[in-house]
Amino acid sequence: MPNIAVIGAGVVGAAIAYELSLMSGLTIDLFDAQEPAQGATGAALGILMAVISQKTKGRGWRLREQSLQRYRTLLPELETATGKTIPGDRQGLVKILLEADWSRWQQLQAVRRSQGYPLELWTRPEVEQKLSGWPLGYGPIAGAIYSPWDWQIQPQALTQRLIEAAQQRGVRCHFHQAAHPLPVADSINHCQNIQTNQAKFPTDYVVITAGLGSNLLINPNSDNNESLQLQPVIGQAFLLQLADADNPLKNSPWRSVLTTEDIHLVPLANGQFWLGATVEFPSDCANGEPNVQLRENLWHQAIAYYPFLERAEIINYWSGKRPRPVGESAPVIRPLDGYDNVLLATGHYRNGVLLAPGTAQEVKTWLKAKLA
Repeated sequence: MPNIAVIGAGVVGAAIAYELSLMSGLTIDLFDAQEPAQGATGAALGILMAVISQKTKGRGWRLREQSLQRYRTLLPELETATGKTIPGDRQGLVKILLEADWSRWQQLQAVRRSQGYPLELWTRPEVEQKLSGWPLGYGPIAGAIYSPWDWQIQPQALTQRLIEAAQQRGVRCHFHQAAHPLPVADSINHCQNIQTNQAKFPTDYVVITAGLGSNLLINPNSDNNESLQLQPVIGQAFLLQLADADNPLKNSPWRSVLTTEDIHLVPLANGQFWLGATVEFPSDCANGEPNVQLRENLWHQAIAYYPFLERAEIINYWSGKRPRPVGESAPVIRPLDGYDNVLLATGHYRNGVLLAPGTAQEVKTWLKAKLA
């Protein structure tokens, strides 16, 4: 029975472990140096921007469409298996559009129609009517586009349900066990064991899905020391509270995520919202710390688009580090140079939650080919 090691228990690793558990005849071990759903997953907003993405062909669209289709069956599957709901917003996403962008979104609407995915274009008066009289304060706003296929899922809850369902199917979880850099038998370029700070585990195939921790798992040598480079890109977000009287969305039938210009507003229960997120490259961040000025800029830009937020109370804010590949496209899904049994499935940058199911399908395809 082949032993499969999945290193990294964020949303991508959890999805991979669960999907592999649906294959028969495998022993699967899931490792993480801490509790699951930490790192980039723990800070993510969980917005699935697939149909509304401008990617319409190639790998970028294929992964998105695979994930879209799988989420339709995966969420009820997990809720049935665990008896627990997965919070989120399955009513779709509303993206506010500027006048200069209108024709570009008309073109996307036509492409998606041909692919079988509806998009609705709303004029400015239609937006105000559908959102219960919410006034559009920013002058250049032309309207909005509504995507019923693009959802929001709370990442930590999703990850926990994936792990619970995987464990039910026999996946062995090893949390608070940091994996050491992968050893290599030079003659065969083959990883035969996963060594943690507690034990050694024999393995036949390894999937590295540890986000920024992936770099630490690669033992530098002449073959692979340049084969994977990930840089941290910080994102900051807010938790907001609005009183009922100040919340124009309270009585709106559209309980959808609102987004524009990388400013995402996620309605939660009881008048609360998530607002995010900044995009902070290493050059923006002194000593690797979140940039306070960029957080303030996000807040003021959000108020320009959503004036009612000026009356919101900031309950909390947080930050996370996204793994962005250097020198190749995100995500990185390919064999690790110098090994014949190690697959990279990491570096999802800002799309880990969105692409987790599609990535898991790609890993299954790779493993089936190896086992054939």
